Amino acid sequence: MLRKHFLFDRALYGELSKVAYAATREFFAAQFPTIEGAVPGMIVAPQSFGNLLNPHAQLHAVSSLGVFDPEGTFHAAPGDLDFRALGELFRERTLQMRLKRDAITAERVELLRSWQHSGFNLNTTRRVAAGDRQSLETLLQYIERPPVSLRRLTYRDDGMVHYQGNRFHPGLGRDHQLVTPVEFLAMLVPHIALRYEVRIRTYGALSTTIRQ
Repeated sequence: MLRKHFLFDRALYGELSKVAYAATREFFAAQFPTIEGAVPGMIVAPQSFGNLLNPHAQLHAVSSLGVFDPEGTFHAAPGDLDFRALGELFRERTLQMRLKRDAITAERVELLRSWQHSGFNLNTTRRVAAGDRQSLETLLQYIERPPVSLRRLTYRDDGMVHYQGNRFHPGLGRDHQLVTPVEFLAMLVPHIALRYEVRIRTYGALSTTIRQ
């Protein structure tokens, strides 16, 4: 219900990035209630495409696993931190963002809240150890990858374009796209960044100015 909003308005990714940081900051601040002005360091890169170039609004982010105080001292979060509360914060803030813009009704918000499966997914399994620069660079390259991998793209002799996915898409029922060149371009166009569009955003301790 919400993905189509992002398909036709790429400016929403900026708002979604702010929502993600606000939720992350609130979540981490709750772990350190005695530290005033505690902020994480966070980089957010929006992504509009899925494995098969299908519309799939999502955010890739790299965040410190803990907070920085106003003096710049880092305070590590517990290793067994439960991130389910962060997922709930992000969902609620996203719904409120759309409701505030009159892009969704209060009735629709209540319907989404009632679902057993929220439709939001938060993956926090990837960890980069302190000092592991190679792993950090690999992760940063991944979050800002282009929508199409040329190694998976084939222009066939019959004039069709074959794009091979790296996993099965349950919604589409296949692991590839087989389309005409025009159809392939139509699939690609929504994922081309607009002129002057900001692709990477920095927040908190990684921002040029600490955002309170």
